[in-house]
Amino acid sequence: LFPYTTLFRSSESRGELFAKLKQAVFEVFMEVAQAIVRDGEGATKFVTVQVNGGAKHQECLDVGYAVAHSPLIKTALFASDPNWGRIICAVGYSGANMVPEKTTLSIGGIPIFTKGMGTDYDEAALRAIMAEHDIVVDIDLNQGTESATVWTCDLTYGYVKINGEYHT
Repeated sequence: LFPYTTLFRSSESRGELFAKLKQAVFEVFMEVAQAIVRDGEGATKFVTVQVNGGAKHQECLDVGYAVAHSPLIKTALFASDPNWGRIICAVGYSGANMVPEKTTLSIGGIPIFTKGMGTDYDEAALRAIMAEHDIVVDIDLNQGTESATVWTCDLTYGYVKINGEYHT
């Protein structure tokens, strides 16, 4: 058995020890959550959807989940297609208070949607980012200080094959 009483014999206070424990547990949970996404059936890409600038945390989560759950976006990610229209559409139907002229979208740090329109960008650089295993999609609603992170993967031929070959 773990001698938990020895935790409190150090010079650190219970509050400091609790904060360290809380951080360690959070890091383990985050690593496990990401591992589950990375191990998705047939997945070839791990995608972080970072939503910032929401008025409410739930609003940011709603945007993140709308993007992460969209089959059209997941297939575009598999095809390495930075289809900003599909992403902005998902932001719009998420239920969040989205103002296109305030919303920005970047993939891998490259801005592709600002001021309500697609932007000019270095296509070769974005193509290289889209071909990577780990991709970051940044959405900024520019309407507050809340943020949320959602992880997802792409939707591949492998997923369809794995799930189409068995019967229940």
